[in-house]
Parts: sequence; C-alpha cells; structure tokens
Amino acid sequence: TAPTPTGGDNSTKLATTAYANLMAGGAVVPAKSIAANGYFKLANGLIIQWGRLLRNTSANQNVTYPIAFPSSNPPSLATSWQTSSNVASFINTINNSKTGFTVLSSGYGTDYYVSWIAIGY
Repeated sequence: TAPTPTGGDNSTKLATTAYANLMAGGAVVPAKSIAANGYFKLANGLIIQWGRLLRNTSANQNVTYPIAFPSSNPPSLATSWQTSSNVASFINTINNSKTGFTVLSSGYGTDYYVSWIAIGY
C-alpha cells in the first residue's frame, strides 16, 4: 500500500491503482467482450462494438448490438460485405438505434457475411 497522490501529480511518487483509476476517469480495465460480436467500453464512456452477420436470407435482417449505447443518439455505423470470391462492398442499413440496426435486403443473394462496427457513447 502507498498514499494516493492527488489528481494531476506528475512527480516520481509511487502511483497506486486508485491514482491510475482517477487519471483514467474510472476503471483502468474497461468493460469488454472480446468475441466475434463484441464490445469495448472505455472509461470516458466511448463504446466500440463490432460483429459479423451471416446473410442466410434475402429478407431484411435485424442486428442487435452486444450492449445498448446509453445515449439516445445513434452510434456511427460502418458495414461491408464479402462474397466467397473475396469481393467486398458496402451494404445498406436502416433503423440505426442505440440497440441495433437493420440490414436491408439486397440483390446479392444469400450466404455471405456482413461485417459491422459501431462507435458511440
């Protein structure tokens, strides 16, 4: 154990976990789920989520984020799809909200993956 320096102390004093948490704005180790569909929540509230959807139907498909974004503002969302011949392109989405989005039906058929990443707070 050691005394915890005050915020902004840049001396050579020993930095405790409590001081590191204070400087990081919360927990040093952010909440995370490192999975195929996962997320990383930083101490400042920024959330990065990602995933991959198998398009096995020609109908619209809903995607639910691993965790909901707390803000009522929809996150920034980027998507791409890749065919078996490794041709990648963007795909259209609608209804982007704090809990998920919808991948629109397309003329690309089925059995390809849509990769996505969403960033918000």
